[in-house]
Amino acid sequence: MSFDRKMCSECVRNGYLRQEIKEEWGNIKACDYCDNTGPTIEIGELAQTCDNVIDTFFELSRMTNAVLNWGEIRTVMNELACSKN
Repeated sequence: MSFDRKMCSECVRNGYLRQEIKEEWGNIKACDYCDNTGPTIEIGELAQTCDNVIDTFFELSRMTNAVLNWGEIRTVMNELACSKN
């Protein structure tokens, strides 16, 4: 995957991230996923943002499986996926 590919706010399912792209981060460009022109963010920047959230709110422990709920993480990652592929 190329980290400089651009994703528009409409391809992001998470409401908070969608709004942030529209209001704060978005550069008006063509989306590499749906070809619409609108506020976009580079995938690398979006990935870094998600990584920062995970680093802030999750920690490794000896009981990692008890700390991380894989179903919840999968749900969040699905929300971040492009809805129009």
